[in-house]
Amino acid sequence: MKIPFEKTLFISQCLLMFLTAVIKPSGEARAQYYYDYFGTNKVHYTNFDWKILETEHFEIYYYPEMRDLAERSAGMAEEQFMELQNRFNHTLLKKVPLILYSSHLHFQQTNVTPWELPESIGGFYEFFKGRVVLPSDGSTSHFRRVLRHELVHVFATAKVNRILSDHRKFNHPGPPLWFTEGLAELWSGEPDHQAEMVMRDAVINGKLLPVQEFYKIEGSYLMYKYGESFLNFVSAVYGEQSLILLMENIWKSDVFEKVTELTLGKKYEALSREWHYALKKRYFPELDNGDLPSAKTRALTEKGFHSKPVYFRRDDVDELYYVANRDGYTNIYRQPLSGGKPEVVIAGERSKDFETFHFFKSKIDISVNGDLAFVSKSGEKDVLYVYNLADRKITHRYQYADLSGLASPSWSPDGKAIVLSGLNFAGNSDLYILSITAGPDDGKLDKLTNDFYDDKEPAWSPDGKMIAFSSDRNVNGLYGKYNLFVYDLELRNLFVLTSGSFRDEAPAWS
Repeated sequence: MKIPFEKTLFISQCLLMFLTAVIKPSGEARAQYYYDYFGTNKVHYTNFDWKILETEHFEIYYYPEMRDLAERSAGMAEEQFMELQNRFNHTLLKKVPLILYSSHLHFQQTNVTPWELPESIGGFYEFFKGRVVLPSDGSTSHFRRVLRHELVHVFATAKVNRILSDHRKFNHPGPPLWFTEGLAELWSGEPDHQAEMVMRDAVINGKLLPVQEFYKIEGSYLMYKYGESFLNFVSAVYGEQSLILLMENIWKSDVFEKVTELTLGKKYEALSREWHYALKKRYFPELDNGDLPSAKTRALTEKGFHSKPVYFRRDDVDELYYVANRDGYTNIYRQPLSGGKPEVVIAGERSKDFETFHFFKSKIDISVNGDLAFVSKSGEKDVLYVYNLADRKITHRYQYADLSGLASPSWSPDGKAIVLSGLNFAGNSDLYILSITAGPDDGKLDKLTNDFYDDKEPAWSPDGKMIAFSSDRNVNGLYGKYNLFVYDLELRNLFVLTSGSFRDEAPAWS
């Protein structure tokens, strides 16, 4: 018995999220569901006061604090609707429900899906009722990209369903997941820097799979990037219209490889050889002017993913502290620079206090006094913790009613204050200074920036007078470009440090 396309996709999404640990460093769009174990419940912390903003093609659901974001998203959605309508040569007959959340922590409480939503999912399209659900992370360009990704799903699903219905193919399996997700990634914007890194690594190290073996990475981050890269190659060589034809010819066979052969005139094996050759021509010349990291460096860590390292000298020993998922859980580790076995400093994902350390997103820092500052989700909001390395205990815990998200703390040179990025209920990311004292001002916040730009990764200068940070407050910010800025604490003013169409991130002072 054949199963209809919609049910097949839904079942595969659930099973794949159960079988595959999806790692998404950039937090890009995810159209998958996360399968949670039977018997667990989704926790709801907040009662949202939902409002509706209607446009020609959308019903936008938001809560009052997000009015500005809702209005901006309405403009983005309508603009993208018109472009995708022309691109797909297809229109939608009903308005698309667009449900917005001002943070990922709010997004995880959604009732649109019963499944638990890990941090790797940046948004999803629930096709039974045609609803798109998105959180904000403070970045307009990222929000725009995720919205675009999900709208590509909306149009692709509607177009494929119409074609199958027109040809009375009611039990067709539909296109494979690598095609639907690869197309959504491709048409959501230019390949990002992390996608380039992944593809370059796969090509140079001989790990790239052929199309006929994409099933081996089904549902993973690699599947998204491989699918995007392959469809980008097909579009460049055979024309963008060939991607539309693959959908319009979907009814001709239940096997997508056969549909591809009928449309492009070649089997997967031949297309894979052409795709691999094109990528080798692109990436191999880069080795003429550089070396692989493994040829010039000494690896300090091996097993798992490691992120956000910070150096500290303790008891005359040079140590490295970092966040890693070496054992299936994400923990904060310490390790001597001279070598040796890593030691868990803070165990994560096993208690209500340390639910998640926002892997790849939030850095950690250590003060001159040996206090480790880090952020972890606890309940419905993020918490900033201070952990004394000598005493091996938490000494401070800060949580704020009007800030759902916190990220990337950086200590002042005297160890009496922390600058960090905070995400408010409006979905805006700004910089704050937090005072750490023994008096009544302990935990008091001083807001440095106040706008809809994404201000992140602050770093305090050694003289204590300035704070460098990364932000999209530039002419190319809407397209995901970030530059570096300096905040002068004496003048209470911003200065441009770098400018241009780049991604300048993670500043650090010498």
